Amino acid sequence: MYPSVVEHFFIDVRLNLEADPPSVPYDQPGPPIMSRDIYDFEKSFVKHFEDSHFLFYFASGGSDPLADSVFRYDICLSENEWFWVEKDSVYWLTLAARPPDTSYHWGWETCEEHEAWGSDPLFLDYWISSEWQQRPLDFGENLAFVFCSEPGCCGAYTDGYTGNTNCDDQGKLNLSDITAEITRVYLEPEVPLCCEENGDVNCDTKINLSDITNLITKVYINPEFELCPCP
Repeated sequence: MYPSVVEHFFIDVRLNLEADPPSVPYDQPGPPIMSRDIYDFEKSFVKHFEDSHFLFYFASGGSDPLADSVFRYDICLSENEWFWVEKDSVYWLTLAARPPDTSYHWGWETCEEHEAWGSDPLFLDYWISSEWQQRPLDFGENLAFVFCSEPGCCGAYTDGYTGNTNCDDQGKLNLSDITAEITRVYLEPEVPLCCEENGDVNCDTKINLSDITNLITKVYINPEFELCPCP
């Protein structure tokens, strides 16, 4: 019987080491540049396998009939745990579930929605070898996990530019944005805007009279006046 819960997850992020045959036959992970132990996650039931033609494949080879429940685990990282990527860089994610008992055959389901991007998944079995290996299957596949992120609030309705200080979805700036900026600077400076980044329209990392002036210029004097793009 496979466990329906895990105690925690371990994740790390690694830079990509490009293939260089024959010594490096395929792309593989480099040394870790970030690692986390995750204890806070949500679990939800997905489905139950009744048909024994579904197989559980062991990383080291071999398989067993799989007739058990599949669960979904959602991990939401707080902002201080985020990993900031560099443009045009390729990374590997190591993702390991820690069940309460290592004798359980706990594993990942193959993704049914899309094929693998780039290289196939790799595994590392510390009990057998210290080398990354491809799974013992002869077809490309992906594992069933998905990255999700919430878009930043800045410029959400203004083509990536600041100024929408009241966070409406009109797609243009008006008097209410100026009013919200004045309130933020002079009337209620202790109360942040609905999206603070939208208030810094002159890119000086502060919200003050200069930002109010630029907003007024944009709305009433020169509609072509360009405000600061979102970071």
